[in-house]
Amino acid sequence: MRQLNHTKLVVLIRGARAASNPADVARLGEEAITASLSPKMRLSIAKELVAAGRGDLAWKALSADPATFTHPTFPLNSRRILTAVRDRQLREEIQAARSAAMNGGQAIKAEPLDIPFSAKPAKRGKLGNISLVAVATVEQRHVDRFHQEMQIFRRRLRVDHTPKLVEYTNVFLDRNGQVWKENGAIVRSSGAPIATTDTSSVPNIDTAFFAVSATSGIYHWLVDQLPGFSWMFVRGNSAPKILLSDEAPRFKKETLELCRLAHKIVAVGDAVYVSHLIMADVGFRGIAKWKAVEPIFRKIAANATSRFGTKIYISRRSAKRRQMTNEAEVEALMSRLGFDIIRMEELTLKEQVGIASHAEVIAGPHGAGLAHIMFAPKSCRVIEIMPIIEGAYFLRFNYARLCLTRGLTYRALMVDQPFGTQQRWNVDLQELETFMLQALEPQSMSEKRAEA
Repeated sequence: MRQLNHTKLVVLIRGARAASNPADVARLGEEAITASLSPKMRLSIAKELVAAGRGDLAWKALSADPATFTHPTFPLNSRRILTAVRDRQLREEIQAARSAAMNGGQAIKAEPLDIPFSAKPAKRGKLGNISLVAVATVEQRHVDRFHQEMQIFRRRLRVDHTPKLVEYTNVFLDRNGQVWKENGAIVRSSGAPIATTDTSSVPNIDTAFFAVSATSGIYHWLVDQLPGFSWMFVRGNSAPKILLSDEAPRFKKETLELCRLAHKIVAVGDAVYVSHLIMADVGFRGIAKWKAVEPIFRKIAANATSRFGTKIYISRRSAKRRQMTNEAEVEALMSRLGFDIIRMEELTLKEQVGIASHAEVIAGPHGAGLAHIMFAPKSCRVIEIMPIIEGAYFLRFNYARLCLTRGLTYRALMVDQPFGTQQRWNVDLQELETFMLQALEPQSMSEKRAEA
């Protein structure tokens, strides 16, 4: 029987996952173990198997070739596998391989800093109001999974987490957000090669704040990183140097210009050496304590105004990924319903902030533009058109989680994203209009609908 190559294995595993066929996933995983694959190919196959819920097979496929253990992406990929494995013996095997690859750096933990994150202890705010409607063709299992994930997330939010600051001492840092020690111990990895461990050949900085990310998207900046800056606006605290990648997109510098922190930016290239590297520990549970993280968003929005109305639709017509094929028709419908059509990529960040901070309703298909709800007032309603496909649950449900955390009212229309169509999808206009009219009902009425 002819052995499948890497590309076919990836396509077939994705297809088996989309079809909810565990037997085919298992068969293909076993075939990947003995296939002739480069370390890079094995790492990508392992990622697909993790997404299919087979962390055990992902590890077997990865570890079949010892060369994968020395690949720069091994620490990152093995961590993903570790989160998907429950067997204790297998977990110990993976942890031992990670420890060897990272020179023990995975065991180095940041130390807490005695710097107040907020002016006074913040309490968790009221959680948001979340509901979902699915079009008739969406399988019930997708809807059930949404409700399950929201229930799990609500339980997680009950566990208190106060935003705080932590510190690593005497470490290197690069433009990818990787952190390592002079002895070669890798503390944080994003899958890139480590450049140097020579302090004399790189810039040395005494104290700096970590704002580097391996990802360049605006979602991670606004949701994952920006809340961590709020401590700099507490009376008595002073902002240190702020480390950004030398390849950071323009909007990151624009953000810091709006809150008058741009003069603190230090561009990080191959490596810098930092004696005291400060990091913020916030996360979704920290955002739930909105008063603690709000200062940075309030500061940025202070001088932002909007020339648009209070009902906005954030278009993705220029997106290269996950295209809605009938978005022009959707925009025409939304316009008839009183929405201004916004293309965020055509506006300055200040204009984007002004639009979101003055909005009463923010609608749009799933995409990074909806991350601007971080600037939205508590009274704002968020409406998402959500394409759904097997294996994409975690990311597709993020805006529901964010609205739940922020205390916003959220309504979603779940539609099918067909497998094997290069991520293209569309929404039935009649179903969308019916959904929109219901979602735009007075809030007191819509809150009576079933919650997730």
